[in-house]
Amino acid sequence: MADSTPKSYSTDPTLYLYTSLTAGSSHIITATARLETILKANKISFQALDVATDEKARMLWGRRAGKRKLPGLVRMGMVIGVIHSLCLWVYIDTDGYRTLRRSKNGTNTESSKTT
Repeated sequence: MADSTPKSYSTDPTLYLYTSLTAGSSHIITATARLETILKANKISFQALDVATDEKARMLWGRRAGKRKLPGLVRMGMVIGVIHSLCLWVYIDTDGYRTLRRSKNGTNTESSKTT
């Protein structure tokens, strides 16, 4: 059986939804469901990863997320956004979705979002 996990999340172009369903916090589960809804409603493909069970994902999140909290979106080893920034895009800024779509193609990150 072929191993479906990438050798390195840092070079994988897939959009990942990092979460921790075993953290014991209902906030993370609710926020994860909300992010899934946003992504599915905008037809953005992604793969969910539980950092509690995936050591490579946990190490990448620890290195790259800084003080940001789960859940979050990661692509090519970079944290694109977390629940708070993505929800603000939904309610305040329609450019946020364009930025998210561009980041899916590897051209932008959350920090380079146009205003």
